[in-house]
Amino acid sequence: MQPRVSVIVPTKNRALTLVESLRAVAQSRMIDEVIIVDDGSEEDYGHANAEVRRFFSRERVRYYKLAKSLGSGAARNLGIEAATGEYLFFLDDDVVVMPGYLDQAIAGLHAQKCDVVGGPVLMLQPGESPDLALRRARRAPSDHRSLSRALVDFRTWKGRFDIVGDVTCEVPFVTSISVWCAWPFKEGLRFRTFPGNGYREETDLQLRAGLLGARIMYDGRLVSFHLPRTRGGQWSVSRWRWYASSVSNNWAFLVSNDGVLRKHYALHNRYVAQCLFTLRQTSVLVPPTVRRSLRALKESVLRR
Repeated sequence: MQPRVSVIVPTKNRALTLVESLRAVAQSRMIDEVIIVDDGSEEDYGHANAEVRRFFSRERVRYYKLAKSLGSGAARNLGIEAATGEYLFFLDDDVVVMPGYLDQAIAGLHAQKCDVVGGPVLMLQPGESPDLALRRARRAPSDHRSLSRALVDFRTWKGRFDIVGDVTCEVPFVTSISVWCAWPFKEGLRFRTFPGNGYREETDLQLRAGLLGARIMYDGRLVSFHLPRTRGGQWSVSRWRWYASSVSNNWAFLVSNDGVLRKHYALHNRYVAQCLFTLRQTSVLVPPTVRRSLRALKESVLRR
């Protein structure tokens, strides 16, 4: 029997890219329902909903709109409550997946005997084609241990999921673009809301899923492309405010999960982890000369 998949897409002021995101998965026969949760958009989604209903039958598409913006975590929670599928596919409204993504993901869940699977998300530059993005993507290191370290920096709990290829690796978390078995949500797992840009909501959820016994796998064949950044969604604020929100949410994540990170992942000092994370995040906002000084400071911290 064909697996039944619920696609959950939170969206805010990105009607056009939402259509692109869902067009990319419209050919999959596994999709039982598409749940769109509008996080208090000012944009009119009438045309977008009509387009999506052209890809899928009308009765398979459900659109919910929150009266005010509560964040992507709250929007996804509404989608989880509404979902009826045995698998949940979390998609973003500005991400396009490769053909066959969902079929490969479901096959991977069974083959790897895991509960969550995700893959590389490649950021498209303005005017760049997916083929060019694939050419500049990282390739997997030769040994499994190096692959795990290349995907997750356990000193800062920062992920870098851009390794493409026929590789799989068990990890503590993947990106928001992920396919899940439904059972953790049936046991009450939900997103905790992080303010501002919502950074760390997915990591926090997946960390708690791991405590329930869920196995999370990275699959380098499950490639998706992040469309060039535009207004809407988490980028409704200035670049400075976005990075400030990331730093603040990272600290909240480290504090709330300190015991788990120490016990299961040997995170020795959350203060050092936060300093390293902040240096990394803010380095993109400063001139190259200052960036080099920050890098030297980071290396001196690591040597202590």
